[in-house]
Amino acid sequence: MPRNSSQTPAMKRRKAKSKDGKKKPLGMKRGGMALHPVSGKRMRNKSTGRDYGKEYANYQGKPEQIAKRSSRNKARATMMKGGAVKKGDGKDVHHRNNNSKQNNRSNLQAQSKYKNRSFKRNSKGGHARSGKKKT
Repeated sequence: MPRNSSQTPAMKRRKAKSKDGKKKPLGMKRGGMALHPVSGKRMRNKSTGRDYGKEYANYQGKPEQIAKRSSRNKARATMMKGGAVKKGDGKDVHHRNNNSKQNNRSNLQAQSKYKNRSFKRNSKGGHARSGKKKT
């Protein structure tokens, strides 16, 4: 049964035909991108190739990660209330002792996002210790 011109772009994509005139099966890759078998939409981000749904299910949606994210959000809210940071100012809230669950005001500091997201590394890729060794 032919449909009128009120088809959505997703419907038109699903009815796409290959060069030889045959219908493409759903879920077939188009331009190297995996398509959802039902909706016909891309399953991954086109520019990065990342599958955000899978990332959330495997990591970001875990209770421990949700608690950490919630704590970081509380820290930012505390600093916004104190006037140290504003929305869109390019600043991150830095935890001085690197424990994102400890949000007392003395442990928080506003830093540029470039400085906060980088740190000196040791040969194994961890935080480099600053200062002299105790003998």
